[in-house]
Amino acid sequence: MISQESSNVISVLKCLLCIGVVCIHSTFNEDSLGVAGNDISLFVNFSNIFVYEFLDKTCVPVFFVISGYLFFNNVSLFDKEAYSRKIKSRIKSLLIPYIIANCFFSLYGIITKRSLAFSISGFLDSFIGFSGYPADPPLWYIRDLMVLVLFSFVIYWLIRKLSFIIPLLLFICWVTFPLLYVLDISLFRGLVFFSLGAFISLKQKDLLSLLRIRQYGITYILLYVILLLLSVYFGYDPLSRLSSIVGVLFWFSIGYFLREKINAFCSNYVVTGSIFIYFYHYYLAILIPRFLMLIFGASPVKAFIFYIIGVIASCCILYLVYYLLNRFFKKFSSILVGYRI
Repeated sequence: MISQESSNVISVLKCLLCIGVVCIHSTFNEDSLGVAGNDISLFVNFSNIFVYEFLDKTCVPVFFVISGYLFFNNVSLFDKEAYSRKIKSRIKSLLIPYIIANCFFSLYGIITKRSLAFSISGFLDSFIGFSGYPADPPLWYIRDLMVLVLFSFVIYWLIRKLSFIIPLLLFICWVTFPLLYVLDISLFRGLVFFSLGAFISLKQKDLLSLLRIRQYGITYILLYVILLLLSVYFGYDPLSRLSSIVGVLFWFSIGYFLREKINAFCSNYVVTGSIFIYFYHYYLAILIPRFLMLIFGASPVKAFIFYIIGVIASCCILYLVYYLLNRFFKKFSSILVGYRI
């Protein structure tokens, strides 16, 4: 059973993490700008740490933990009826928005001549992402999550039989097995963190209580910062993955400490707006800072300023679009965010 406090923390985290994903895709370097020779190395160094080492390696794992926790919330017996009910629910909340978003970005690719392939393989690739990403690249998380949902009965059975051993073994494999570094399988990373959320939920434990966020929140934050700095300094992959695990505790601690300050702001309407931003931000987040850099020139200071403007402008524009859609096409906007309104 999820407590009201944990529910508030999850709402806060959904908003923060969606903004974090926009921050990931708003970044750039000299090559991506097409202005090689301009010295924005200071910004690139910042981006390597803040975006790639911090946000990129912690935001999605937290999403998977939350997804696993909510998927098995209030599940005492995961029989065929419960499984069928969950699948039907995820078709509405995941699959339908996923298809619509990828259709939109496939059309965008055709219009901008990014993709002129009309073959069956090209069509399937735009939705499945055989090359790694679907037409709407950030939705690889949704794709992997849907696969985990399909096999949720296996995860349920294993956790019921072996309890904490399942997430523990997955964590150990993910951190220590060299082959998993070579392959870098996103689905396995999703399984690692989804199983953690599932374990907490199936044990009928409150999220904050089991992770002991109330008691050790400050400790988790300090520990994560230390591990992050060490992984950046030494460039040691297992240390980086260990920091990602502690990063989950970091984010829940941040959400816990911010819950009272910004929870009133993170209403259901704002949360669903954040989800809309997540689904449709990708090319907007890429184009805005690059456009500003090409128009006004490149420098370290301008790079920081235009990066921040890109993140804020992308979120504001898309939130305005969501507001207008919800105002005039409420049913359609509800479909776009998985019937969460």
